[in-house]
This record gives sequence, C-alpha cells and structure tokens, in this order.
Amino acid sequence: MRRLIALLLLLGLGFGAFVLAPHAWEGTTSPCAALETRFARLASSGRAPRDLPPELRDFAPLIGMLMMATSLDGSIARRFVMREHPDRPPWLSCAISWWRL
Repeated sequence: MRRLIALLLLLGLGFGAFVLAPHAWEGTTSPCAALETRFARLASSGRAPRDLPPELRDFAPLIGMLMMATSLDGSIARRFVMREHPDRPPWLSCAISWWRL
C-alpha cells in the first residue's frame, strides 16, 4: 500500500511539473501564455517557418498571429490548440506544445 501511494505521489508530482514548468520558466501565468512567449521568442529569432523541424511546422500560423499581437496573455495559443486538438483541454495542449518546442 505504501508503494502504491509513493507511486501515485511521484506520478502526481511529475504531471504537476510537466504542466507548471512551462509558465514558471517563461514567467507567465498559464501554459498557453508560456507557449505564446516561446513562439514570440522563436519568431524574433529570424527563423523562417520552412527552417523549423517538421513536427513544428504546423505551428507556423501561430507565429504570424503573434507578430501582430500586442499582449501575450495566452488567448491566441489557446484558440490555436483548441482548433488543433479539440479533444484535449487547452491548458494540457499548450503544455504539450511548449515541451515539443
């Protein structure tokens, strides 16, 4: 029983770190805002979408939208991931996408 509780605690801590790390590292309030911040940094690096790795090319439209945004509050990334992954909660899709970058 103690091993099961320890395993569940480790899984919970791992999942918590998976979801909380993006916005902690980016200094934002949500995983979607962290995703936008990371994309803005990627867009300002001068890399063209065709130069991105193949698994990231589907995010290229988001970079264009972020270039026109005035504030990075997570709303653009949230709409984008909801369209790309309608079966997942937006905060989870944003966290997964942040880790893919």
